[in-house]
Amino acid sequence: MLRDQQVFPVAARLLLTLCLVGIVLETHGSWSGAVAAEMQVGAAMDRDPERQLPARQRYFSPQLKSLWVAALGRPDTELQLQAAQTIARAHHLGMPGLEDAIEPLMTRLGQTNVHPLVREACANALVALDARQAAPLLFHHWRNSENDLAALVEPALARWRYEPIRKVWRNRLQDSQSGGSRLRYAMAGLAMLEDEVSGTRLLEMVQQPLGMPVRLRAAQALAELRRQDLETTARRLMADANIPARLGRLLAVTLLKHHRGAEAQKLLLEMTGPREDPVVAVRALSRLFDLDPGAAARIARETISSPDARLRSMSIPILETRADATTVRLLVAVLDDRHPRIRQVAREGLLRLVEAEKSLDGVVRERTVEMLGTDRWRGQEQAIILLVALQHRQSAGRLVQLLDAPSPNVFRTAAWGLRELRVPGALPAMLRKAEREVEAGLVTDMDLEVDVQVSYLMEAFGLAAYRPAEPLMRKCIPKKFTMGSEVRAAAIWSLGHLYAGQTPRELSAMLLDRLHDSGSNATMDLPAEEVTDESRPEVTGLGGPGMESMYAEVERVRCMCAVSLGRMGMKTMVEDIRKHYSGTTGAALDFACGWALQQLTGEPLPRPENVRQSLSNWFLEPLEP
Repeated sequence: MLRDQQVFPVAARLLLTLCLVGIVLETHGSWSGAVAAEMQVGAAMDRDPERQLPARQRYFSPQLKSLWVAALGRPDTELQLQAAQTIARAHHLGMPGLEDAIEPLMTRLGQTNVHPLVREACANALVALDARQAAPLLFHHWRNSENDLAALVEPALARWRYEPIRKVWRNRLQDSQSGGSRLRYAMAGLAMLEDEVSGTRLLEMVQQPLGMPVRLRAAQALAELRRQDLETTARRLMADANIPARLGRLLAVTLLKHHRGAEAQKLLLEMTGPREDPVVAVRALSRLFDLDPGAAARIARETISSPDARLRSMSIPILETRADATTVRLLVAVLDDRHPRIRQVAREGLLRLVEAEKSLDGVVRERTVEMLGTDRWRGQEQAIILLVALQHRQSAGRLVQLLDAPSPNVFRTAAWGLRELRVPGALPAMLRKAEREVEAGLVTDMDLEVDVQVSYLMEAFGLAAYRPAEPLMRKCIPKKFTMGSEVRAAAIWSLGHLYAGQTPRELSAMLLDRLHDSGSNATMDLPAEEVTDESRPEVTGLGGPGMESMYAEVERVRCMCAVSLGRMGMKTMVEDIRKHYSGTTGAALDFACGWALQQLTGEPLPRPENVRQSLSNWFLEPLEP
């Protein structure tokens, strides 16, 4: 057993949340940098060449603001209402310069005979604009308005620490008839104003037989005002037989939110047991972790198997602070968690453990290989990604077996893992698998998941310059819509790697023919990142015999043809490629052709122009944008 060691600074820990014998026998190898980086399961051809996507920028006509302010000043009530509401909405959407509308809004709000709905809309816009100078005006209309502006105004006045409202909130707190949202606003506001005088009344409300929401709100406010000496009250609430046990413990843990000391820690420990209500346990464990990370880590070894997802999720970063074999065993088990995000966090936690404590490398690999050897698909998927990050090439034999796993998540990820590990001894078996699927795809529609899997295998052959796979790659060049478009694109991309700088005439002519096949049906004219499953020919029913000639080649395939022609150095085809290049790189095919021309002629690849997204459908717009 390895000795417990604290790895991460306390302040950073919770932020980390919200095959031993294989085809090759070799040492673990170097994996520096892989641990820190998040592994992305995806196509290599999407990153080679790297495409910089155009940024989308929201555009607001500079004339909009003046139009809305003018409408606000018109006598028509409907115009006033629409203008105020639109100013608030535009601010939320990121329109700059709306601070200039504050004075007109205050003017309209301060006028007499203003329709109540207009007054409410103006108040809402001023709060949205964080118009602190409007606090006195809002306070006045909040007290005298026919509409209930409390939900708008009171939280804003508390946030702005508007002193005149303190007395109003104190009086409301003392009034036994107060309730509902107004009482809630008073308690939260007094806490933000740090009104210690209200602490006595809040303590009474916590202990009185009031409704659960009122007592919890009072406890939350009191916890902010009194950060010590509430342990006795918390103990009394936990032991009070006259209130539901869950409520008593929830009140207690709420009161201890900022408390320190041995007594507070003792109470928190009592509220983190295996039978504790998850809502209570999450709060108690979070505070205990701040006070005593070691004690929290011991509790987390039990809560990591809790039925509650919140507790399991919180337990992972806490466990990371104890770098030992027990922690590794517990986290590897979580790789098979029912919740996808928890599985991912556990995997990332194991990587951080290895990075921080090198002595755990062997234990993590051994336990992860054990998970890979099970039949639990969730754990298998995460184990593959983890072992790839660790460059555990000895797992390649098991990954070859998992190419025929029943779960698409596993057989896809296994193919990706084999591509990333680049184990030469696995290539023949990978080729046999790819051959079987491609032969089937020449006859019947290829399953979408299989399409992705085999595309990863094709990419692996190209990256490894694996010549025995060339005949199979060539079979994927002709347009065949029953064949998966990802497989065909990956095969063409890989042929470019296989013949990089070699200018093969026959092959390049075949690729150029595919590039030229724009057809009359341009339904595939989308960037590769935007092509949906529904737009694929094999999904839309275009895969019947003789149907290929009636439709354009798939955009993804045409892009990879251009890339491969550039990579192979086909300078005699520059003008042919230029026919499909618009001079910009916003669209996927434009980028591919531009990149190819850059390789062949040295022409610089223009940076993608930002896409200006003009927001419209405002109630009032200029005739000229």
